[in-house]
Amino acid sequence: MILSNLCFSGHVVAQLRVIFQPVMRREAQAEFLAYVEPLIPTSVVAREDGEMEGARDPNSGLIEVKRLYKPHLSRFGMVIKLPDIWRSVDLVPVYGR
Repeated sequence: MILSNLCFSGHVVAQLRVIFQPVMRREAQAEFLAYVEPLIPTSVVAREDGEMEGARDPNSGLIEVKRLYKPHLSRFGMVIKLPDIWRSVDLVPVYGR
């Protein structure tokens, strides 16, 4: 899977699962890492500048996202550097679907 297909303006919405620091045997201390699971928009639209973005719900103006799964139905996850986390976002759950 190509990560650029998941990105919008260079950012990815993801669920943070764990923060960790590998144990190093040398004197140098390893940097902090995070395991995240990306969330992708359920539908996308093209903007006037050609960039893609998530389609907004006409009533709330929010973008609906869903989990990304591998072909054998396990969750897709990745390890990133902790400083690469830009900010937190609020997600509103949708029940009954």
